[in-house]
Amino acid sequence: MRLYQILGIFIPLIVTNCAILGRADAFASRNPVLPSAIDGFMMGLGFMFILVTLGAMRELIGQGTLFSDMQLLFGDVAIGWKWVVFENYPNVLFAVLPPGAFIGLGLLIAGKNYLDEREKQRIATQKAKDGPSASKRVRVTGQVS
Repeated sequence: MRLYQILGIFIPLIVTNCAILGRADAFASRNPVLPSAIDGFMMGLGFMFILVTLGAMRELIGQGTLFSDMQLLFGDVAIGWKWVVFENYPNVLFAVLPPGAFIGLGLLIAGKNYLDEREKQRIATQKAKDGPSASKRVRVTGQVS
């Protein structure tokens, strides 16, 4: 059996971890401690937000519920946490399987790209509406005596 077959899912997890830590290290090596700590904290919040959003989206599309089977994570205290959003929902198995996660992440990235493009267009429209700025760069060439 080959090594990549033995490691299975751990290879993508290691690669993801290295990408996150590599980015954090690249920022921290070029900046002071406080901005690096703030950047690391904000990156952690951003990754948490995306993972929670992706998980909620997959569970909602896949089962029509939120917080299903939370007792597996938190114990018996979480048995009643299940929130049924859609009654008699036909389960969409594809959404809860790994390919559904890739499709969901692709949709989140597409949504982010769409919002970025709209913001860029809004800024360009605002600049065109305001007209040229009052100060312009002036270049002087030649010899001044």
